[in-house]
Amino acid sequence: MEIGRTMAHFTSDDRSTVHRMTEVVAFVAATLLSACTYSTGSFDEPGLRGKLIDAETSQPVQGAVVYGYYATAAGSLGGGETIKEILRLFEVESNAEGIFEVPAWKISWSIKSGEPRQRFPAIAIYKDGYKLDLQNLSTIADWVSQTKLPGEPTRTGNVIDWTAVPVQLKSTKTERERYDALNNSNYGYAAIGECGWEQHVKLLVAQHWAWKGWLKRNVPAEGLDADGYTRSGYGHPDVDLRSRISHRSTVDNILHASSSQRATKKCIDPRTLFGLKQ
Repeated sequence: MEIGRTMAHFTSDDRSTVHRMTEVVAFVAATLLSACTYSTGSFDEPGLRGKLIDAETSQPVQGAVVYGYYATAAGSLGGGETIKEILRLFEVESNAEGIFEVPAWKISWSIKSGEPRQRFPAIAIYKDGYKLDLQNLSTIADWVSQTKLPGEPTRTGNVIDWTAVPVQLKSTKTERERYDALNNSNYGYAAIGECGWEQHVKLLVAQHWAWKGWLKRNVPAEGLDADGYTRSGYGHPDVDLRSRISHRSTVDNILHASSSQRATKKCIDPRTLFGLKQ
């Protein structure tokens, strides 16, 4: 299966850029089964409940997107481990109390390619103005609240509850840190098929407004076009960023493709899902 450029890779050196974030990614399942199918029986992943607070104020963080995917992999870490098959996508949002819940997942499955390893799942937490929280796991039961607060999780039925030990999200202090958090938010993003973006609408909209806001704050008005994107030829003072900021958001790319009738008719109208107009 071909892996799109916005997909998070397993090697830490091969990091995605914001330019990759703006492209629509299609993960196409393998059409030919190999003679040796890796059979797993069934997955019984618990639900995960947590709470997000601001590390400085201890106030709940509302509207953070908690998202990720389950994927199999092949190869070795030293030789270049690659994603082979996407099995599940998930996306939820924290409420006014900062609480989120990823539903439990139980399914019988026979994997066609690769095997479950780390990033089974990859789970990220993103909100503009905060650093990205990302964990690569072998099961969601291994997720931990990466905080110094005391306490232990509880388990009720098939839900692991970490709300007694909130996640302390650290705010970004500079525009470069804010850019990096936005850029890194791709690490937990994946899509299956040409309409796969439909399952990460909350993340894509959050990225859209974060990117438009960053450009408005960091590019002078004369360097922006009518849509609020960088004009061709604009040279950002940070040389490292010059080649990374001449692009549109994934949301606007999808809207443009839809209005140009290049998008497939089987996808839901993105204007309905995004709540935006081209």
